[in-house]
Amino acid sequence: MRRVLACWGNGDFGRLGHGQACLSEEVPKLCAKLNGLNAEQVACGGAHTAVVAGDGRLFTFGLNSHGQLGHSQDSEFISEPSAVELPEPVQAVAAGHHHTLCLGHNGQVWVFGNNAQWQLGLGRKASTHTSQPKPLQALSGVKIKSVAAGAEHSLAVSEDGELFSWGCGGQGRLGHGAATGMGWLQQQNEAQPRVINSLEGTPIASAAAGHMHSGCVDQSGQGYSWGCGRFWQLGTGSDRDVYNPAPVEGLHALNGLSCGGLHGLAQEQTGQLLAWGANQNGVLGLGSELIQSQRSPMPLQKIFASQVASGWKHCAAVTGTGKLIAWGWGGSMGHPSLDNLQSSGGQLGLGGDTDRWEPAFVEWIEDSTADMLTQVTADGHEQWRALQVACGFNHTAAIFEVSEYAEKPIA
Repeated sequence: MRRVLACWGNGDFGRLGHGQACLSEEVPKLCAKLNGLNAEQVACGGAHTAVVAGDGRLFTFGLNSHGQLGHSQDSEFISEPSAVELPEPVQAVAAGHHHTLCLGHNGQVWVFGNNAQWQLGLGRKASTHTSQPKPLQALSGVKIKSVAAGAEHSLAVSEDGELFSWGCGGQGRLGHGAATGMGWLQQQNEAQPRVINSLEGTPIASAAAGHMHSGCVDQSGQGYSWGCGRFWQLGTGSDRDVYNPAPVEGLHALNGLSCGGLHGLAQEQTGQLLAWGANQNGVLGLGSELIQSQRSPMPLQKIFASQVASGWKHCAAVTGTGKLIAWGWGGSMGHPSLDNLQSSGGQLGLGGDTDRWEPAFVEWIEDSTADMLTQVTADGHEQWRALQVACGFNHTAAIFEVSEYAEKPIA
């Protein structure tokens, strides 16, 4: 089995990495330029994609309006994967709307892209953007184990379980509370990483960042949320903003948490999925167009997963047997002001751009020779299995294991 990257959905600005045509794709299509590199992890931003190869190299492609690809800003976009020059191998990457965070093998965080809201954490005097990777000096000496990127804010979890946040502080998404009775600091941005003190004594296992809200899971599996609550995306049963991490009733024994545009998605240790927030285009996967929002975590029926991902209005998940599931917004033209969208959608990978109000299995992937591969052939050979999936604004990427059998044409 070889590990490969596939990208699909809106193709504007080369965010799918399939070349100059920048066409949209309605089923997962393997990224030919990364064949043989054994993809390890992928992240999707607003209109760009970043992938870590097996040898620790980082490749990026897509929109480069703020230097979010980590190359020069000479090109508005790059439509094929291009390696980012870094002084050490990379173990993980996270992508925000227009910024990128990557984690070196020694726990050093590197940042590039938009910094207008201080989401790079480089200090008050830093430029509003940078197109070359810069070390996040404020975290030097702190060994970081994971990073997360929201639209305009960032999070990092240390090996010791401390959670740091920085960037845009609107609606309380950084989790630092209000310093005065008047609440003057509820909107304060942070120019450098700052530990979330209210979680002192609670070791954090992982964190997630959405459009205007954040979440984390502690080492016991309890889920927390904070930030904008206007669309019920915190799962607290209230639409009020929350300025400090608050434990969410019903989020216990979690393995993972994902924050999308105006919703949240969690995965229990059993694999059961839970969703809450605004049900735009069916993003909650609850199966009914009549449900406009869900105020607290609601189980998705008969869906169990080992990993979950949330985009603006679509979600995807990988099951324990390597199946890929997607639901929510299937098209791209509902928000034409964002980055001058030109192309159709298809980010669910189901062969069209129709919204799906309940989870559906992705049945096909397209290989580098344009063959359409089912997961299992009629004679029982497994051709591929999904390992990890990431959702952007209106594109999706996943890492698959593809068998040598799948390299042969389907009879």
